[in-house]
Amino acid sequence: MKSPMNAKKVSKKVMQVLTRCSKSVRQGTKLFSDWALEKGIRKTTSTYFLSRWLFLRLLGLIYFIAFVSLGVQILGLLGSNGILPVEKFLEVLKEQAGWKRFWIAPSLLWIYPGDMALQLLCWAGAILSVVLMIGFAQGPVLALLWFLYLSLISSGQDFLSFQWDVLLLEAGFLAIWIAPSGFWPRSAWKTPVPDGIRRLFYWLIFRVIFSAGYVKLISQDPFWANLTAVKYHYQSQPLPTLFAWYLYQLPLGFHKMTVVAIYLFELAVPFLIFTPRRLRRIGALLLMLYQVLIALTGNFGFFNCLIICLCVLLFDDAVWPRALVKQIVKRRSRAEAKSVWSVWVLKPLVGTLVFLSAVSFLQTGKKESILFQPLKGIYNFFKPFRSVNTYGIFSIIIERRHELILEGSNNGEVWRAYTFRYKPDDLKTPPKWISPYHPRLDWQMWIAAQGNLQQNPWLINFCVRLLEDSKDVLRLIEGSPFDEWPPRYIRPVLYEYEFTDEDTKEKTGMWWERRRLGLYSPVISLPDK
Repeated sequence: MKSPMNAKKVSKKVMQVLTRCSKSVRQGTKLFSDWALEKGIRKTTSTYFLSRWLFLRLLGLIYFIAFVSLGVQILGLLGSNGILPVEKFLEVLKEQAGWKRFWIAPSLLWIYPGDMALQLLCWAGAILSVVLMIGFAQGPVLALLWFLYLSLISSGQDFLSFQWDVLLLEAGFLAIWIAPSGFWPRSAWKTPVPDGIRRLFYWLIFRVIFSAGYVKLISQDPFWANLTAVKYHYQSQPLPTLFAWYLYQLPLGFHKMTVVAIYLFELAVPFLIFTPRRLRRIGALLLMLYQVLIALTGNFGFFNCLIICLCVLLFDDAVWPRALVKQIVKRRSRAEAKSVWSVWVLKPLVGTLVFLSAVSFLQTGKKESILFQPLKGIYNFFKPFRSVNTYGIFSIIIERRHELILEGSNNGEVWRAYTFRYKPDDLKTPPKWISPYHPRLDWQMWIAAQGNLQQNPWLINFCVRLLEDSKDVLRLIEGSPFDEWPPRYIRPVLYEYEFTDEDTKEKTGMWWERRRLGLYSPVISLPDK
């Protein structure tokens, strides 16, 4: 009989053999895995190096479009001779809020709100966007881009209040946390994408798309309920395209099927975001296709491009060309992949953003309760940074399209109309396709036409600037119909616009027909000096 000491030695020997066998199996598995990857038999694991590389460059392009698009309009909108001068807005906020103004409207414009500062913010943002696309110091650059755009939005009033503006801020804020470490593009292959932030991107895409369908579902709008909504939406949306005119001519049955498809795209497809990667890829492709179809029929600035950009992160590296994947593996092998941020930073951040976004998502359904009020108070505390937002668009369909035409006169008898560049105006001018450029004044004119003057007091400022012959404001439209002197009077006239049918278009060449409804407001003039 063997002694206990001998039994202990045998046990130790057996453990050594098992350890060596386990190590050999792991090495063999790794060698086979590398060989299979090399031969294309096996795909890579779920990494997101290439997806992040593409996403950040597309995001840089969208930032560039946003800053340049705003830069060519900003003096007419917010400049000292613009419609809503930012300097006056900040002065009033300073008087009303005191030191709290820095939290209510976080902006670099508190330092100096002049015209030069407005232009500097826009063109600095455009330059940094190019730097982001190059791939240099992407983390710091993303942080600067986010704060520059926040500075403009927080003081942009009516003209920077669109959902794609805050969506860009929210996407840009999350992008800061997935940016690779280091200053050079090659560092992108050494820094993994944090899972928590990646899943927050998924949650963001879901919230934007699902909220768009959810608000339609609960709105009790009769046109969404009877499936005729898009029949009216094609012509009543802010800036329809030429494709919208042609789709408007199709039978009612087609429009009803389109509404059913919209419900599927917005209420069902978003759930594929949270499925295994093969189904998730299908969902991403469907969402991208949906955004392309929307962009073909309406001008929504860079909104559709931004959604497509976000969907890139739904694809892992295994979907990209094999040669690129091999290059990633080769580069990653040179250094151990390390996250930029400590878990002590990421976990509290992710938890806070999940909480705030859940509260914002609950607000989509207009659910109010005593228990919800404290949560809403916490959300409102962080709301000025516009990096966690509530979404949902076109819950109510406008059956009849109203348009405002501004007319000027020197004697009160002969009136001449101002011509806008992009919104429906001349009856023989076809609808234009201008996305991703976003003409903010034309959009606000559509919003004003659906309401009244009390809801849109900025329109009075606009008319006053036309009476003053402000060059910055006139650059936003086709100029003045008055050659030498500005008019003495301006009147906003309300019209009802409607797409023509094919026969009328063939006979008259008109894309629109209109009916005068009356004056939108009393005649506006400057006080006599």
